Amino acid sequence: MAQKNVMVVKNSLANENELFDQLTRAFAYSGPSVVSILAPDPLRFKIDHQKWHQLQALAVNTKAFIPWMYDPAKAGSTIASGIEVDLPERGTYWNKLELEYAVEEEGQMSYEMSWAYWAYLDKAREAHFTEAERDENAVGIAEYLDLDERALKTKNACICRVNADRSLSTYQVSEAVVQVCAELRKNLDVLREWAGQYNEFPEKVVERVQEELRKEYEADKKKLLAEMAAEKKGWESEQLEQIKAEMKARLLKLSGH
Repeated sequence: MAQKNVMVVKNSLANENELFDQLTRAFAYSGPSVVSILAPDPLRFKIDHQKWHQLQALAVNTKAFIPWMYDPAKAGSTIASGIEVDLPERGTYWNKLELEYAVEEEGQMSYEMSWAYWAYLDKAREAHFTEAERDENAVGIAEYLDLDERALKTKNACICRVNADRSLSTYQVSEAVVQVCAELRKNLDVLREWAGQYNEFPEKVVERVQEELRKEYEADKKKLLAEMAAEKKGWESEQLEQIKAEMKARLLKLSGH
């Protein structure tokens, strides 16, 4: 990216259509291109190796891998204006998942899939997770990272998983995992700044305004066509009635009435 003329693609098979579209653009680009594609070893993770595609999606959802692209053709006055990346809304870092489980009765909980969820499946990181009781002191990673120093002393950073029998298990994570998640949030904020989510770049503002104007134009056009069609239908109906009345009058005149 520092060279300004290098196209950079970083993606995975979690979104095949987007990946192949970006690869096509990279191969067709007249300048140099750098392509990075996620390829985790399924045997390294606690998952059926035949479900490797789910592993790709999990990496993206937990932000263990963040797809993004830099297109020099779209870069304006700043390098960052050429960055294409899909990130959560400001103030959020991970995708939310509804966990459905059955303990003594059916239950459901909203859960943010942090990097810790990805790390749990990594066989090399098993020592960083300890099964624990799910009580008032067990909180998710996202909530834990927002606590003040006083609250941190009484809370434990945990993740929850639904087992094959639909039971719910809770695991306390190590401080090392918490620190990785904290650094990942900082990295996401930096990427947001690069992509103009905090301060939009002029080129992206123009692009966004043009898109809004296009949508507004299409909506007005659709509304106008509908009104014209309704007026035309009303005019045709009125003309038809007039023709019927005139024909009736002439027929009566011809019949001597």
